[in-house]
Amino acid sequence: MPTWMAQAGLAMVWVGAVLGVSWMEAWVKFRAPLLTKPVAFDVGRHVFRGLNAIETPMAFTLLALNALENMTLTAWRLAAGVSSIVALQVLYLTRELERAAFHRIVAGIPDTADQSELVEELRTVVKHSHPPTRWLHVAYVVLEAVKVGVLVWYAWECVMTQSSSFNLNFFDEPFPRKTRAVRVPEDLESYL
Repeated sequence: MPTWMAQAGLAMVWVGAVLGVSWMEAWVKFRAPLLTKPVAFDVGRHVFRGLNAIETPMAFTLLALNALENMTLTAWRLAAGVSSIVALQVLYLTRELERAAFHRIVAGIPDTADQSELVEELRTVVKHSHPPTRWLHVAYVVLEAVKVGVLVWYAWECVMTQSSSFNLNFFDEPFPRKTRAVRVPEDLESYL
């Protein structure tokens, strides 16, 4: 498989993961009537940590494939941009949003919770801290939207840099027709 196909494929698989987790799973779980809010926040915390765990190697792989293929400056900028978004999310935003989830979990769990050891551990974690501001969640959502757009653009860039090797114009005929030279007689009236 050519490297550019691997790059475009990786970008689109990544888009699917982000759309599936950030834009579907996150809001669907809060609409489940039997799932309590503290449990939903705890599940979300683990799901987004898992998403970050697969996005980090994807970012490194995208940059490595860029180096192998000798991509355009636009592709390099897009790969660096999406990698920067992942770094910001992993190193700062996810941690702060996890701290906010801890505050919400502790606030929503009754004192008679079954897992008292875990609840006490969470209470000591949030005891001397304030919950982070809510704009961090909005920033995370905006960065997810930007990430999806950048990844789709990156995949398109990978395909278009290779468009000279195959026909991407779907309105033209895929193969040129062979034409035969037709000799037209000088005196057309003799044939009519």
